[in-house]
Amino acid sequence: MADNAANKGSNTKTIKIIRWTLGIMLIVLIAVGAFNGKTIIQKFKDNTPKEVKYEEFLKMADKKNVKKIVWSEKKDAFTFYDKDEKPYSTENPKYEDFKKDMLEKGIEVKEIGGLSNYETPIMVIVQLAMYGVFFVLLFKTSGIGAGLSDKKEKDAKSDVKFSDVAGLEEVKEDLMTVVDFLKNPDEYKEAGAEIPKGVLLYGPPGTGKTLLAKAVAGEAGVKFKAVSGSDFDEKYVGVGASKMRKLFDDAKNNAPCIIFIDEIDSMGGRRHSKQNSYDRQTLNTLLSEMDGFDGSGGVVVIAATNRIEDLDPALTRPGRFDNHFAVSLPATAKERKIIINLYAGNKKFADDVDMESFAKETMGSSPATIKTVLNEAAIIATRKNKGIITREILDEAWMKQLMEGHLKKNGEKDNVELVAWHEAGHALAGLLMGQDLTKASIIPSTSGAGGATFITPRKLGLFTVKELREQVVMLYSGRNAEAVLAEKNGESLGITTGASNDIEKATGIIKKMITEYGMNENFGLLNLEELEIKPDVIAKEAVSLSKELCSESYNLMMDNADTLKKIAEALIEKETLTGEEIRKIAGK
Repeated sequence: MADNAANKGSNTKTIKIIRWTLGIMLIVLIAVGAFNGKTIIQKFKDNTPKEVKYEEFLKMADKKNVKKIVWSEKKDAFTFYDKDEKPYSTENPKYEDFKKDMLEKGIEVKEIGGLSNYETPIMVIVQLAMYGVFFVLLFKTSGIGAGLSDKKEKDAKSDVKFSDVAGLEEVKEDLMTVVDFLKNPDEYKEAGAEIPKGVLLYGPPGTGKTLLAKAVAGEAGVKFKAVSGSDFDEKYVGVGASKMRKLFDDAKNNAPCIIFIDEIDSMGGRRHSKQNSYDRQTLNTLLSEMDGFDGSGGVVVIAATNRIEDLDPALTRPGRFDNHFAVSLPATAKERKIIINLYAGNKKFADDVDMESFAKETMGSSPATIKTVLNEAAIIATRKNKGIITREILDEAWMKQLMEGHLKKNGEKDNVELVAWHEAGHALAGLLMGQDLTKASIIPSTSGAGGATFITPRKLGLFTVKELREQVVMLYSGRNAEAVLAEKNGESLGITTGASNDIEKATGIIKKMITEYGMNENFGLLNLEELEIKPDVIAKEAVSLSKELCSESYNLMMDNADTLKKIAEALIEKETLTGEEIRKIAGK
């Protein structure tokens, strides 16, 4: 033990000596650098280039007012001279064909080394070497360098497995082929099989596309290079293309490897004739890189998008992104329960929490949404109930997610009666149309919502004309319930602005029924987005359908005004009613 203590003390003393030495070295380096910089400044003081924006340089080049460029590929700026030999300085775009493009414009390009502007290149090299030694030693003595190295290696690997991805069994089964190829490439080569170059995952946000890509890398035990389409946004021409080439070069040098491009639609959108050729360089580079390998090198490209329809057809054709997998929202309560169980594993729940019921209520929710709700419930439970999640706490977290804000339980409530009638209208319409009504509340939220009615969709995907019409009627019923109350109080203009979100949703449904779904008799089975139909013609049909459905909603509220009043009064009293309580009030 004494020896260890002595060694420790000796090491500490050594580190202190090293740090003092490095400190002195740094002071010397700064002094030398300052002197060197001073001589350089003195030398060029009388001929300092004028700084201009890169866009101004391009304009001067187009006007044939640039005679010569003094350029280095590695520098952040370059100097150019106009016809009168006047010097200018601007940013270096650093794209591969810059020199070639300038020569084609008739501009003389003098290429220089990265250090040629210095007075004493040897001194600069010595300085750089000393700076390098200084920082390496500093990092090692402080333990910073090791940490950075470990992080880089950790970031290159994925520890996610398919078991961490709830549901999506069909997609996981298909992706296992990619995993198996990366693990056993020789078997596929012997059979003459080629792995798909690219895999495209598409679907709504939060469905697990990124997690799936990480799981493929984790299962295969290969390196994982993740980028976003927005990473290739370029300030200067050619930068995005250069980044893309480097990405593929790195992947090939580290094969087997998976390249994951998230939000690929941000750089892989449809090309058009009016688009500048420079704007297409990044996409063109991606296409050429994917054409440049056959998959045998152990590099697989996985991309994700929320909008597959926005992608350029050249990306999605066979030979590039061969396989397209829809990563959809969990359609059944069984699928959602699997997701719930995965994210609820490390949390404590009270006996009154029924996961079957919660799985049913979360119809239309993504795995990311479910995870967020359960995490929020755990936070609330920690604050209120020693970490135990009750049904009340779970409902609070769920309502907070749906209402996009915190509930203002103790705040002053404006227009309580109006809000109660509004939500009662939604609830009653849903009940009369056979919907699965789960809850209605007049507790406002910080997002501005005065209340909310929760109706679990009966299904996802395909809807009939009748079902879409019913959705619009339910949306209009909140406003029409306000109208019934206004008439009851003798205020014909007593309706409020509270239905703005309902109107927006209803308008979207009506528009799609007319323009996309072929559910209008006057237009027939046509997608009007593909035709040059005047907006006022479509608007006329939309107004007609809206008036029809609004009248149907109003009559529904008037015919059941007594029940509407009872539900509203119960909401004023209790603030929140369950679906069962509302059904009991309505005698259903």
